[in-house]
Amino acid sequence: MKRVLRYAYWRWRGISEQHIQPFSTTLSYRWFGRRQVKMNPGRNMLGSKIAIFLIYPKWALKPSHLRSISYLEEKGFSVVVVSNLALSRSDIDLLLPKTACIIERPNIGYDFGGYQDAIRHIAGSRGALDQLVLLNDSTWFPIASSRDWIDSVSLLGVDFAGAASNLGLAPVPPNEFHSFLWSYATDRPHFHYCSYALSFGKNVLRDDAFWAFWDRLQITNDKVQTVRRGEVGLSQLLISRGHSHGTMLAMDGIGDHIETMSDDRLLELVRALIIPQEPELSAARTAFLANSPKSADWRTDAVKFILNAIARTGISYALPEYTTRELGFPFLKKSPLVLDYEGRQETLRILRNQPATLAVELLAEAEQIVGAKGQNESSLIAQVAV
Repeated sequence: MKRVLRYAYWRWRGISEQHIQPFSTTLSYRWFGRRQVKMNPGRNMLGSKIAIFLIYPKWALKPSHLRSISYLEEKGFSVVVVSNLALSRSDIDLLLPKTACIIERPNIGYDFGGYQDAIRHIAGSRGALDQLVLLNDSTWFPIASSRDWIDSVSLLGVDFAGAASNLGLAPVPPNEFHSFLWSYATDRPHFHYCSYALSFGKNVLRDDAFWAFWDRLQITNDKVQTVRRGEVGLSQLLISRGHSHGTMLAMDGIGDHIETMSDDRLLELVRALIIPQEPELSAARTAFLANSPKSADWRTDAVKFILNAIARTGISYALPEYTTRELGFPFLKKSPLVLDYEGRQETLRILRNQPATLAVELLAEAEQIVGAKGQNESSLIAQVAV
């Protein structure tokens, strides 16, 4: 009887998380939450290229936010800022000259909740749109000495693109990395482009199915369901509609590239891996490093370990030291600062290697994200190489 009750509980919980909770959250937001949404007209007009930039300014607007907006302006975009927190008057005054609209809303539905409100706001201009980009402040961008994302999207020549993708690989358990095969495929059932940077061209923007997706999207405060309904749902819809697609990080060539690296570089990358919230993979790395480079097959094992870690964790998180330094990737995830110690140290190391003025600025922001964690702001900034 206990087994039956336990099974019934988990079935009910699964159904609730997947269907009932998103439905109730969406309904509640439509009835009550939208009354709290504030629209602040900016001083710029909506043009044929629109960038929706979602922010969560927990410690007020930062210079990094303004730098991202300035980049988008320089690339010819009208910027719509969506804040999932109420903004101060001073922050609004900073944004008004640089934006077409500022939307303040409750923090409901993660980034897709904010994107949805902004897309509904600009829907009347859809016929004149040539390009729409969605970005959020879960990353710092663009970081110094990096490739230009908007130019890279243009060179891809596809209908829609992401900065990075996920679940295009088939990972194996951490201790079975020897059997991993790098086989990147976009036809895997949960393949998707990451929502922190997406671009849509004319063919998508003339497709009614794209706009219908946002009309019917049920938002949720469950992160897993947000990924499934938002990132996976949108990517799979557009792929099924026959739209061409691509990513700035050419995943199909990364396996070959890493295989060509020196032994010393491979060891650096194993150590630099960011493994947030996956104790088994972290323990497997500790064991691997304890035996390295002693075994005869160490080099082959190192390559497979790195590639399997990328497959399991996602390229956006796993190896920013590699993607920013060698591939010129212009985005750096902020969340590893608070997910684990190793991720925090690796992220701080990348920030310290930015040009001095920028490094000081970003480290000051990182300090607030970390919440001190035994260090004060001056201790982080003091480590910047001037």
